[in-house]
Parts: sequence; C-alpha cells; structure tokens
Amino acid sequence: MQIEAGDKLGARERLLFAGFQLFLQKGMDGTGVDEVLKTAEVSRGGMYHHFASKTELYEAVLDRYFLRGFSEFDLATFNSLSFDSQKDVLCQSLNDMFGDIEARYDVDRARYFALFFDSLSRSPNFQRAIRSYYAKLTEALIVTAPTESDALNFMRLVEGEIYLATVFGRIPNFDAIL
Repeated sequence: MQIEAGDKLGARERLLFAGFQLFLQKGMDGTGVDEVLKTAEVSRGGMYHHFASKTELYEAVLDRYFLRGFSEFDLATFNSLSFDSQKDVLCQSLNDMFGDIEARYDVDRARYFALFFDSLSRSPNFQRAIRSYYAKLTEALIVTAPTESDALNFMRLVEGEIYLATVFGRIPNFDAIL
C-alpha cells in the first residue's frame, strides 16, 4: 500500500504509514524527518501537531504495525483453553498477524522482521511489550501442556516456522506443527 495523491487518510495516518515504509526501507537512522514529510505530504507543523519528534513517530509506528496484533490477542480467554486449543488459537492468531504482511502493507516480510528485531534493541518500550507478551504466552502454555518441555518446544516450532517462511518467501504454514 502506497500513499497516493488524493488519499482520504488524515495527516496522522499518512505520517504513520510513511514512517513505517521509510523505516522499513532505510531504518530509523537512515530516515529523515523531511523524507517522512514529503512522502506523507504533511507540513512540518502538521507532523509536530501529532508527534513531538521522529522518535515519537517511530514509537507510534511500532505500536501500530507491530504491537497492535499482540495487544489485541485475548490472553484471558487463551489461558482458559486446553493445550491443544491454545496451539490452534496461537497459530491462527500468528497467521492473522504475520501471514499476509506483504499483501496488507506492500512490504517484504524480511524487511518487516528486520525492523522488528532492530526495534527490540532500539526501543526499550517495544522490548518490554514484546517480552511481556511472550512471557505471558509461554506461562499460559506451560500451565496446560503435558510438560514444560512440550510448551517450550511448541513455541520453538512456531517461531521457527515464521522464520523459515520469511527465509523462503512464503506464508507461514502451521499445519505441520499442530
């Protein structure tokens, strides 16, 4: 998805999407505010109305394009399921989050995850949010799995499938690990 002239997106949305696209292509350090403004077709004042700095825009991009899927995951319901049901729900949820990245955002999956992993070391808030999510998820699986090893091995398989799908340029297929 590219920003086209005449798009009805508001300035904030255009800034978020332009920032996302540019951070993917050039990274945080390689992206200048002027590039974001030009791509989003927003004035400097328009940007600072929504974001106090490039760093604040970056954090908002991480929230929108990475953390939103995790935050929408219903951990309370997940905790009440059996291990087999948890596995099904987790695979479906991850497929919803990562399965169609290319189509949804018009980005390369490898670039998407490169920004994801770069952000883990760059943004303490992002790192805390991701670690918290995975800790809660793993704890829930450990409680319901036959053994702790079963829960941890399942998580390794799921993450491995996401990694391999990225390497081979395909959509993750969790059927083989269920």
